[in-house]
Amino acid sequence: MPPPSPSPTPSSSLLTTPPAPTIPRTHIIGISGPSSSGKTTLSRLLCSLLRPLVSHIFILHQDDFYKPEEALPYTNGFRDWDCAAAIDVEGLVRALEEVKRGGGSPTWLESKEDQNEVPPAAVSAELVEELRRRVKEGLERRWAPEAQAPLTMGGASGLGTSAAAVSQAGLVSNASPRASHPKEQTICILDGFLLYPPSLSAIHAYLSTSLFLPLTHATMSARRAKRKGYVTLEGFWEDPPGYVDGVVWPNYWGEHKWMFEQRDPGGEAKEEGGQEDLTEVGGEGVVETETGLKIRVKSGEGEMSAVLEWAVGVLLEELWGVGIDEEEEREREGGRDR
Repeated sequence: MPPPSPSPTPSSSLLTTPPAPTIPRTHIIGISGPSSSGKTTLSRLLCSLLRPLVSHIFILHQDDFYKPEEALPYTNGFRDWDCAAAIDVEGLVRALEEVKRGGGSPTWLESKEDQNEVPPAAVSAELVEELRRRVKEGLERRWAPEAQAPLTMGGASGLGTSAAAVSQAGLVSNASPRASHPKEQTICILDGFLLYPPSLSAIHAYLSTSLFLPLTHATMSARRAKRKGYVTLEGFWEDPPGYVDGVVWPNYWGEHKWMFEQRDPGGEAKEEGGQEDLTEVGGEGVVETETGLKIRVKSGEGEMSAVLEWAVGVLLEELWGVGIDEEEEREREGGRDR
């Protein structure tokens, strides 16, 4: 019996390199500002608006990382809940690492912040639906077959910080071989009163996009006075008389004054009305940390509807590269029609 014929060797011309995989990505969006600036309201609105358009979206509250009350320092005779020393920064970093690697909220975290009362947002359902439609159409343009292109570091990559900072943190870059569709992406919104100062630099490399809502002293004080209190690990906290002016505002100003001075390097930031030093005409601006984190700023003084519309535009641009160049979008649309 003749020996069996050897199996045919496939021709090298038939061997192909498998396509680069679509890697699901997790974006962490920082939303910060002084007390009562609308951080949690904006976070919840964005969750509601984007939930049908992405794989998963949730809020991580910095307030869930307070140290026990007995471990808090004193400032001007008060237990100080409004300083970096009150935050378990190591625990927050551990949570962000788990979010980045697992794409979901840490399983060991039980939120107290979700039990706090948040005033209803003066934003119509019609506006939310209109903004959702704009996002959906923008993403459809971005992910049309003829529009596909690999994303690069910065801007549309979804990285609001430098490649070096990402490398130092040991993270996997958000820039993937092929841009994953938002339906394959997870968004975590990190809501916190203290995210961008040097005292919280350990978290900067985890942030894809950073938003900041400044307030004047008068507006912050008036809004905070209307709040009933806060759920804590030990029970419930209500501001004692003098706490806002003795702790909350001085800490906010002390931690964020550098942002105001960066916007007006030749002048002196004014504590009472310093917001104008931070935002350009129209109430918008950009500042940058020493770690390379770019922070997009919008005045929290105005209507939440305007803040929400601005935030949606920033996320479209920085996470997905949509709407950066309107003329380019028009040319793309025109080419599609030809």
